Amino acid sequence: MVLSAEDCAKTVALVEDGRSPRYMARVLNVSHFTIQKVLAHFRETGRNIRKPGCGRNRKTTANDDRFRFLNTLRNRHLTSVETKNPLCKVCGTEMWTVRRRLREVGLKLDLSYSDVTE
Repeated sequence: MVLSAEDCAKTVALVEDGRSPRYMARVLNVSHFTIQKVLAHFRETGRNIRKPGCGRNRKTTANDDRFRFLNTLRNRHLTSVETKNPLCKVCGTEMWTVRRRLREVGLKLDLSYSDVTE
C-alpha cells in the first residue's frame, strides 16, 4: 500500500522517537512491511517523497489515440479490428490495445466472434 508523504513523515518521526514499526502499522492500518519499506527508503534517500514511477512506454502516441477516437466516432459500426487497421502497419498495435485506448476515453466496442478469430 502506498502512504502519503504526510503519513511517511509521521512514521519516520514516531519510529525515531521510539515507537515500533509494528505499532505504526497498526495505527495507519497497513502492513508492517509497508512501514519497513518507508523507513528503508528514508534511510537511503533522507526524504519521504516517492520517486515517480517509470512504467512501461505506451505503444501508441496521443495523436494515434486521438485519430482512433475520432475515427470511431465517425464510424460507430466498425469493430475494434477494423478500427485498428488504418494505423496497424505503422505502430503495430493489437486489437486489445485499441479496445483499451477507446475504453480510456469512454467508448466501448462490442466484441464479436469475428474480432477474436482475426
